Amino acid sequence: MIKYPLNYRDAREKFIESATKQHMTLEKHLLDEKVGIDIAYRKQEGNEKLIVVSTGLHGIEGYVGNALVDVFFKEFFASLKSDVYLIHGINPIGMLNYRRVNENNVDLNRNFIEDISKNSYHNQSYQELDKLLNPSAFTSMSNFNLNFYFGLIKAIMIKKPAALKEAVLKGQYHNEAGIFFGGDQHEKSTKIVIDLFKALFDKKYRTHVHLDIHTGYGPRYQMSVVNSTQENRSVQELKNAFAYPLIVGLNKDEFYEINGDMIEYLYGLKDSLNPECDFYGAALEFGTLGDGLLNDIKSLKTMVLENLIQKKSINGTPKSKVEQLMKDLYLPDEEKWKEKCELDFKQILNGVIKYFSL
Repeated sequence: MIKYPLNYRDAREKFIESATKQHMTLEKHLLDEKVGIDIAYRKQEGNEKLIVVSTGLHGIEGYVGNALVDVFFKEFFASLKSDVYLIHGINPIGMLNYRRVNENNVDLNRNFIEDISKNSYHNQSYQELDKLLNPSAFTSMSNFNLNFYFGLIKAIMIKKPAALKEAVLKGQYHNEAGIFFGGDQHEKSTKIVIDLFKALFDKKYRTHVHLDIHTGYGPRYQMSVVNSTQENRSVQELKNAFAYPLIVGLNKDEFYEINGDMIEYLYGLKDSLNPECDFYGAALEFGTLGDGLLNDIKSLKTMVLENLIQKKSINGTPKSKVEQLMKDLYLPDEEKWKEKCELDFKQILNGVIKYFSL
């Protein structure tokens, strides 16, 4: 069963130690003196196939990613014939602080826009909900709860729950202090991995697979494989190909839409840099709270509260309590959940490796 590292330092040391034992080449991209993005790779002359596994795009989610990369090392790495790239802790400062966003409050999975300085996306629905999503002031936790639920009921009366969820999660670019802020420029982390991604769309690769590990949304005991809107293979075709039951599209009917999504960005790079490549990219989303309106509300409330407590002192609500709410949302400690998480990861990897002959 997977085991989480105790903290960011231990996670990073474990990754580097495991990669070193496997004789992988390491690249360390420091963001400051404490944290950095670590990239480990194994390349072979003439290899035309590549698999990439990335973790920690949303910082706190990197702990589950770290544990699953450990599974990858122990059970898959030695038998792979393809080139391998492992990207650890894309958002290391978020991971260090058990936050989803980075040091600038940017959600990095809303930051992958080719020319973000000319980004014209405007989330009008989000702006209409700004008082609910980004409250400016209150004096106590009871006051926060009252205002949150009152505002939520009002929002649901105006918008259906599905439309409300879509408005919130798609991302926004007008409020730099708000939740799901996508940034107004490429973040340091984004620049580092974009440079890597451009290099990896080398024309020598005829097959290129990228799996990005996430936690949070979806059913609690069944990982969701979230396809790009640009993936040409049908969901049913991939379910059969991978022998995996839950594969969905990145759209409001099956999952939810995202502006500035990393996997979507990769498909664009593939089209411009190596259009003949058979590319498959997906997010592996390990659900935590579970589906349903009540869990969606709990998730949203946690995100709003966690963002607010970074800026204000909340009477009777220490940061440690909010940190635990974030861990419940993105880093479950239930043994059953961990066991199923590992089983699903192995199942999808076996399916992907077999289908693409990696």
